[in-house]
Amino acid sequence: MLEGVRAFSMARFSVVHDYFLESLLEGNVKNRILISMMFLVCMDLSAAAALHAQENFYKDKTIRLIVGCTPGGFYDRWGRLFARYMPKYIPGNPEIIVQNMPGAGSLVAANYVYKVAKPDGLTMGIVRYNIYMDQLVGRNEAQFDVRKFGWVASPVSETVLLLYAQRRAVQVDKGHYQS
Repeated sequence: MLEGVRAFSMARFSVVHDYFLESLLEGNVKNRILISMMFLVCMDLSAAAALHAQENFYKDKTIRLIVGCTPGGFYDRWGRLFARYMPKYIPGNPEIIVQNMPGAGSLVAANYVYKVAKPDGLTMGIVRYNIYMDQLVGRNEAQFDVRKFGWVASPVSETVLLLYAQRRAVQVDKGHYQS
């Protein structure tokens, strides 16, 4: 439904845009001002129609937030914080419930969101940040294409480090670790 609203809005935008450009090239100053004002009103109405469509879509609905870790852990806390405060920022104020689906370092949750959940905008997932590695190294258990997930947000910016202790004589080829 939302795609239909976007397509309709874009079609209206295209028609108004073409008329606007044509009138600007041919019209006088008074005509240009009038057409500019009409253009802005039409664009504002298109945005309002799209927002109203989203509000109607999420009104009285429940979003399932699949968390790929155990209850009480770090990712679970992020999910519950998101579920508590995000509904007021989504048009229609849907309820968000958290469902934990731990297993295989979030693979179970990622596979569920990709293969089982309906792509209707009512299921979201929180998985470990390094989930792409499972696909990259070719794990058979990774039954998803990480490039086809729609990324929404990340609560933090993380840096992954590879460390080693120099307590023993370790032979390290320094050339491989330089950027």
